[in-house]
Amino acid sequence: MDRSRLKSQSIYSVSIRNHSKSGDIQGLIDDLPRIKDLGVNIIWILPHYPIGKENRRGDIGSPYSVSDYFSVNPELGGLNDFKNLIDRCHEHGLKIIIDIVFNHVSCDSVVVLEHPEWILQNEKNQMIGKIPDWDDVYDLDFSNSELKNYLIEVLHYWAELNIDGFRCDVASVVPLSFWSMAKDTLSSDHRDLIWIAESVDKEFISFIRHNGYVCHSDSELYNVFDILYDYDIQYSLEGYIQGDIPFQKFIDERRNQEIIYPVDYLKLRFLENNNTIRAAKLIKDDYLLINWKAFSLFEKGVPLIYAGEEYKISQKVNILSNETINWTDIDASFYDMIKKILSIDHMDIVKNGIYTINALADNCVHLRYRAEGETLHGIFNFGKKDRNIKVEVLKGDYLNIVTGENFSIDHEKLNLKKAPYIFKSIP
Repeated sequence: MDRSRLKSQSIYSVSIRNHSKSGDIQGLIDDLPRIKDLGVNIIWILPHYPIGKENRRGDIGSPYSVSDYFSVNPELGGLNDFKNLIDRCHEHGLKIIIDIVFNHVSCDSVVVLEHPEWILQNEKNQMIGKIPDWDDVYDLDFSNSELKNYLIEVLHYWAELNIDGFRCDVASVVPLSFWSMAKDTLSSDHRDLIWIAESVDKEFISFIRHNGYVCHSDSELYNVFDILYDYDIQYSLEGYIQGDIPFQKFIDERRNQEIIYPVDYLKLRFLENNNTIRAAKLIKDDYLLINWKAFSLFEKGVPLIYAGEEYKISQKVNILSNETINWTDIDASFYDMIKKILSIDHMDIVKNGIYTINALADNCVHLRYRAEGETLHGIFNFGKKDRNIKVEVLKGDYLNIVTGENFSIDHEKLNLKKAPYIFKSIP
């Protein structure tokens, strides 16, 4: 497994039916030049399959309630439209990954109707799911070998259409032995596929295991997957932002990842996604939001941008409806900042450098990438006041790559402003 090929990658997440006024695949195709201009490398589309009708949630159902793994939701377009999307992404130099939802299917799915024996059942032979709140789906029973072969056929089908990888929904709850078999089977024909696991937080793991089901830790998932979610420490990020967790606890959790995971581990770094509130709602101070997003983009891992976040849009659409993103409510300067840092992420020193994260001062974090006698620094101020802080950098004048402004360090002191600092030094 060579995760190094993904170190300079970044991901843009899209719900097709919520992305444009047309709410279809063509609407996303029309927006590809802008997405490419932002500087991301990969587009991840939320489930594009037909949605079950039984026990639907919201206005038109959850895209994660899949009724047919081998089809495209006709409300989004047809198979030819989907193939065209793949081709257009590749023409723009973008990879495209799709959502794989193998923990469960809709209550009226093809699998339920044709193979009810593949569905998890209780002692009364009733079809069930492991998560009580997910009442629009039934869970799959991975003790059935025929089911596993069927799901691998699904992966082959989409891979043959030239998609570039899979984002695997609640991957922790699906047996690791299946993921390993699936990846090994596909690797012979599709060696460069990207495998992303939606890993889960500690409480979720505890809940599932307490009920007698499989739920894998992040350390286990790294045996198969390239990239894992950051949910293991998401509580510390949100808790620190909301004032419930001390700054040093937030730092310690991130430093701990450097120890407990493989040396080449990659985390999906985000402030928001389709399951969270908008970052602009969570962080209402503009300067703090700029620092937080810059930090999230710059830290070790693969940055995720959820469609609309790049313009600091605060209103989140409901993916259970046909609401569309309000693309008129935008902050162009925030877009430019994200674009600038994504370009920095492509530097060789970020790909190959030795990474460290430390608290530089109270509410101020210092990230570094070091390689071949050079250091790339990122200093992010989560406090609200300008202040002088001590930095272990030689006296001199430096260029803040984010803002394009020059600044000075005198006697290891930096007059820290609110904007994030990213700059090079020797060593």
